[in-house]
Amino acid sequence: MVVIPSRNDLGAQAWAASFTFAVAVALFTLAGVWLDAQFGTRFVFLIVGFLLGTVGGFLHLISRLAPQYLARKDAPRRSESVPPTAQRSADQRPRGDT
Repeated sequence: MVVIPSRNDLGAQAWAASFTFAVAVALFTLAGVWLDAQFGTRFVFLIVGFLLGTVGGFLHLISRLAPQYLARKDAPRRSESVPPTAQRSADQRPRGDT
């Protein structure tokens, strides 16, 4: 059985994951700046740090949020919870004598 978190839980998880993404990008970029200063290079480690932080943060974001959103996608929709007899198409509805 899949437990579907409420919208508030998903919002909190999304906020936390996006904050983690931003922190990962910032820390890896700052580490790249520091390494550039240590080795006397220009923007090499800055770019590498930014890319590593972005890829790592994005992978973390997906791993944290994708299971919850996929579980919600598989959950029955309101239209699916209506009994089949209540879902008649326009040509199946009784017509008046006009």
